[in-house]
Amino acid sequence: ERPFNLFVWGKVKKLIKEEKIDIIHAHGTRANSNVFCAARSLHIPLIYTIHGWSFHNDQKPWVKKFRILGEKFLVSRTHVNISVSDSNRRTGQKYIKSFTSAVVNNGIDQEKFNPGKYFTDIRKELSIDKNAILLLFIARFTAHKQPLTLIRSFAYTLKKLPALKLLMVGDGNEKKAALGLAKELSIEENIIFLPFREDGVRRGGLVWAQDHGRPSRVAPLTPAPRRPSVIHSLWTPSRFCWRWCWPTSWWGWFAASLRGARGVTGCAWSPS
Repeated sequence: ERPFNLFVWGKVKKLIKEEKIDIIHAHGTRANSNVFCAARSLHIPLIYTIHGWSFHNDQKPWVKKFRILGEKFLVSRTHVNISVSDSNRRTGQKYIKSFTSAVVNNGIDQEKFNPGKYFTDIRKELSIDKNAILLLFIARFTAHKQPLTLIRSFAYTLKKLPALKLLMVGDGNEKKAALGLAKELSIEENIIFLPFREDGVRRGGLVWAQDHGRPSRVAPLTPAPRRPSVIHSLWTPSRFCWRWCWPTSWWGWFAASLRGARGVTGCAWSPS
């Protein structure tokens, strides 16, 4: 649960020895910080996948500096570092001069998120009109996921298309602010908030709002097959690269409303 948790290091080492582990893969900072010591002492190769860094621009300077030092230490203790995007790698190189990594672009399980499979009928569960256009956000409510930017952009788009609905699934330290912003913008009736859940929302979330071909469209962080997607760079917030996007439909207006929003770099549409 916590990075650099010395109380679990002995248990981790014991487990590795009992299971006769030959190679270790750590996905994320917490995992790596609690396994590198055992891997090193047992002379076991360690692979570290950097799926986003533990330091962010919204952190206090001393917190960010401390986390950069922690990441610098961790990447120096591995045999191979893997970045899930080239943007991720560039950020590492910017703050950690000695950092090197391979890039294996992050993707999705195409079977788990197969739009041809049956998922929870979320419209029926939440009494959403079958003809309403439904957008879906599934993420932690934290600054680098930008839920507040999404809500402001959604409010702008509602002026063009008042029938839109936005479903936001997740929790986090910006959840309260998101609820407050929806109320402040007087769009509570158009936004539905749900807590984190483990059923089809999470597992099938990227196609969950599809409702078998009815006019739902999903705009989460990870593009779903045959769905319009708002794509942003989490680690290069000053860059704006608008491609494939034009305001000729509701999702065009929605993406256009994000122009100038921190971190957004494009919008893509893959036709059915």
